Amino acid sequence: MAGAQAKGLDAEASAFPGGALGHSAGVAIDLTFRPTPWLSGGHAQTMWASRLRPLPQSLINAEHSLPDGDVVGWQRTGDPAGRPAVLLLPGLEGSADSPYATRFMAAWSRRGWCGAILHHRGAACRPNRLVRGCHSGDWQDAAQVVAELRRLGATAVAAVGVSLGGNVLLNWLGESGAACPLAAAVAVSVPYDLDACARALDRGLARIYRRHLLRDMRASMLAKRHLNGFTPGFLNGLRTFRQFDDAITAPQNGFAGVDDYYRRCSSGQRVGGIRIPTTLIHADDDPFVPVDSVPVVLPTAVQAWRFPRGGHVGFLQGALPRPWLPMAVTTALADLTGW
Repeated sequence: MAGAQAKGLDAEASAFPGGALGHSAGVAIDLTFRPTPWLSGGHAQTMWASRLRPLPQSLINAEHSLPDGDVVGWQRTGDPAGRPAVLLLPGLEGSADSPYATRFMAAWSRRGWCGAILHHRGAACRPNRLVRGCHSGDWQDAAQVVAELRRLGATAVAAVGVSLGGNVLLNWLGESGAACPLAAAVAVSVPYDLDACARALDRGLARIYRRHLLRDMRASMLAKRHLNGFTPGFLNGLRTFRQFDDAITAPQNGFAGVDDYYRRCSSGQRVGGIRIPTTLIHADDDPFVPVDSVPVVLPTAVQAWRFPRGGHVGFLQGALPRPWLPMAVTTALADLTGW
């Protein structure tokens, strides 16, 4: 794999290659990440960030018909005609109401970009038409929405993937290479090795996240009970991600089992195939992602902003914690695309 070692960055060092300043619309932006001192450790960053209040927003609802007879729901901040658009691929059970999603949309609107968000099939209690739902290697729905944004007049489209959405995005980039229609991409807190991440969530305090996410996943399955026939008793018996994915995700999406699913859909193995400008943002104290699963050899199109602290989709800074990610991701996209 051609490329250079990912940059290991100190928490007080520059996040931006070549110096502490990125350039957004000709204005120098300080991208140094200074973690909130009293939010020590990845769990504190992760939990605090997840409890932030979503920002109010007004979005246009849309549905797109898919080749297999299903539909995918998505939302956007306005008319994309004549301007760039950014598509957000959220994390597991994420939605437009997720705290990070509302802040990304606000930041992109301030730039004059059209912000859009994909709702993964069947997730966040939004039933789709088919028994099958989303899985972490399926990027075809995102490609359909990107094509629709271009049809609606967007001058170009970039994408941001968060957590599971980042895994989906990197699989897309790696599989399609130079043929990928995106102008640029940013992936945040990606589970590069699905099996390793599922096992990490079975240990210690991380089991809190597993319990929370599985509760939401069961609710989404029950919202489709008329299609899948699952009972609360059956779903409550699935207590780990491996159990859930082996019983539901893998068979519904044509995989031989959980090991086949995780092996084929882990994005770390495809990073080497990325050919469009891409930034990876990751914290080594991410409680979801074992540090040794994060790629360290990258192709020339990919840069890594890697920090000792920040948690999972956390990255809060300042004495009164405020999110660093919206500004950093937006500036990264501006630098990668020239928008």
